[in-house]
Amino acid sequence: MRRSRRGAAVGWILALLPWAGPVAAAEPVRIGIVIDGPELDGLGYVGSFVEETLALTDGEFDVRFPDEKRISAEWSVEGARAAIERLFADPEVRLILAAGPISSHAAVQLRDLPKPVIAPSVFLPRMQGAPEAPPPEGSTGAFGGPVSGVRNLAYLTIPADFRRDLALFRELVDFDRVTVMASRRLSENLPLVWQRFQEVADAEGVGFELVTMSRSADEALAQLSGDEQAIYFTPPLEMPREEADRLIRGLIERRVPTFGLLGRQDVERGILASAAPPANRQLLARRAALIVQQVLLGADAGRFPVQVAKGERLTINMATAAAIGAWPSYAILTEAELVDEAEVEGGPALSLGEVVRRAMTGNLDLAATDRSVLAGAQDIETARSRLRPKLDVSGRLLQIDEDRAASSLGVQRERTATASLSFSTPLYTERGRAGVEVQERLQDARLAGRDQARLDVALAAALGYLDVLRAETLVRIRRNDLALTRSNLDRARVRERIGQSGRSDVYRWESRIATSRQEVLDAEALQRIAKIELNRLLNRPLEEPFQTIETGLDDPELRVGGDRLDPYIANPWAFATFREFEVSEGLSVAPELEALDQAIAAQERLALSARRSFRSPTLSLGASVDRELAAGGAGGGLPPVPGFEGADDTDWSVALQLGLPLYAGGARAAEYAKAREEVERLRYERRAAAERIEQRIRSSLHLASASFAGLRLSRDAVEASRANLELVSDAYVRGVVEVVTLLDAQNAALRAEEASANAVHDFLGDVFSVQRAVGRLDYLESEADREAWFRRLEEWFAARHPRGNE
Repeated sequence: MRRSRRGAAVGWILALLPWAGPVAAAEPVRIGIVIDGPELDGLGYVGSFVEETLALTDGEFDVRFPDEKRISAEWSVEGARAAIERLFADPEVRLILAAGPISSHAAVQLRDLPKPVIAPSVFLPRMQGAPEAPPPEGSTGAFGGPVSGVRNLAYLTIPADFRRDLALFRELVDFDRVTVMASRRLSENLPLVWQRFQEVADAEGVGFELVTMSRSADEALAQLSGDEQAIYFTPPLEMPREEADRLIRGLIERRVPTFGLLGRQDVERGILASAAPPANRQLLARRAALIVQQVLLGADAGRFPVQVAKGERLTINMATAAAIGAWPSYAILTEAELVDEAEVEGGPALSLGEVVRRAMTGNLDLAATDRSVLAGAQDIETARSRLRPKLDVSGRLLQIDEDRAASSLGVQRERTATASLSFSTPLYTERGRAGVEVQERLQDARLAGRDQARLDVALAAALGYLDVLRAETLVRIRRNDLALTRSNLDRARVRERIGQSGRSDVYRWESRIATSRQEVLDAEALQRIAKIELNRLLNRPLEEPFQTIETGLDDPELRVGGDRLDPYIANPWAFATFREFEVSEGLSVAPELEALDQAIAAQERLALSARRSFRSPTLSLGASVDRELAAGGAGGGLPPVPGFEGADDTDWSVALQLGLPLYAGGARAAEYAKAREEVERLRYERRAAAERIEQRIRSSLHLASASFAGLRLSRDAVEASRANLELVSDAYVRGVVEVVTLLDAQNAALRAEEASANAVHDFLGDVFSVQRAVGRLDYLESEADREAWFRRLEEWFAARHPRGNE
């Protein structure tokens, strides 16, 4: 990327070459550095510049940064001036970098410079007395705007937009008094910076108080009164990093909202929010490195544009927001980049494989299917019970009217108590045997149906997880696009200030910002909906938070990982054979076909039973015992009847029953015909289901093949659209193209980013669709199962391609 930026920048700076002589490429170029104080190295002011300069000039110049040429200003403007003069007098030093804000301030006061000086940290150029001149005639420079106009003096300024920072801070937190915490050394040497903040605060009707910081966090905290409403936090330049971290933790413990000057690096350390984009320091370092390169090529440092579009990227630390109870509104969250959001949302971190496995144990639809299978198992027992013996016991208390008992000649007593025991068992029944076999087949069909439901739920969970990843990606892209639009709005304002365009460009970007904010809201709503749907599939509380883990092609639980599958899909002939293999695999294990096979077997058994019913007998055995336990009332006391003197109170019987159906009015013939037609219907259904499964396998494989090819194409499209956007952005800032061209380039880049970000998710979704069509999902199989699948694949290819898979 550095090379592409360098190439894009060469055109705008070639016009500056006539003002100085080039340095010989073989001659070592020693660059002296004036740094405000030794602690400033820890903030990265120098390191970024050195890195960018070495990368940009590599192969052209022998650039060196000797340690002995790095001089500390000891935190004073006078010290910075003395250090610059000392480097002026050093014959080995070719260029000078005034790295910090104090050193840059001292540098822009100079007018007669014997050597090129670059001052990249000027906050308020006019208030600081920095020189300003119109750009050289015939060349506006890459970024337009004024230049220093002083020979050998280049400075860079990202204007301190205190008004915008204060407005954003007040959108985030309601306050009418603000405390500024600033470096004591910076306040002593550049009091005009805080004078300007005072002017802005007064204009906005906000009370202002300045608290200075030195090297101690405790000392800085001791200066706070305890009733601060809001703190504007600027870099504690002299403070060691550990102390600065302690200071920020102390502010969080006091539950005071804070807003940082530097940007994301402040927010990552615990500051609540900042509006400075994360690339500002890198941008300044890159611009300074470009100036160094062109000065070495012969350009005059005083002819380079000084203004750098600030850009804007609101960043919020959500963990800090939770700790101090300052929750941003939805309107603010649409534009903000969120840091430590996961710590606030909480919830477990779920991978794709874990989601699929959790769905197998938690999904309610699958649990209902499991209960249906368990209930179906009892149908088998019910059918078997019709072939088993039955034993019944009963008791009877009977009372009849007195005159009927008296006239029964002792046969019936007025009151009797009787106990009965009966036994029966079928010895042979075709329908009973058929019923058991049919229910066993139907239970196997239910088990196959459960396997089908498991695959469907697993696929739904996998696709649901990918939808969440897709939605999160869309939110991130939309937010980045909104940040880019903010930057383009800043560029439009710069163009308006220097007369390259009118107010209409600003209005266009402001309109685009409103649209982009709505798009962010829509994307966030889709993200929440996707998470709710996935929680439902997992039987979790619908809005219970969880964190995602990005899934790629290198997932070890996926067969697509690595290059093991490549030989089988590398060309049309291999891919055709691979499709045949997958069709064979799918048809052999598809639970839909297994369920139909069992239904066909059950119906065939019913047809056989219906055919046998014409001649198949039924044979059963029964026995019973009845005993009179007590008798009383009328009907007793009669003399014995001759021939019945030996009868007792117990009666028993045994019966063997044989039945053979002769004619049932045509019902059996109709039942048999219906059973045969049902068998044929199910066979047709199976053939149709097999065709659908084969079609689904082949179609999903073609879709997966296309989406796999789209991975590289989408990446190429992103690179091309980014390069185009970079070129068009540079051209827009230089006034070469109109705002519509930049809008088109940004839209194209946005669509390409979305397509590329979704490409992996689309491909994985297609892979899971293939696996569902085949009836095997990787996340439901063991490593041994996956190895067995590869062995079958190798054997399949070996049988059809004897020479191998090359």
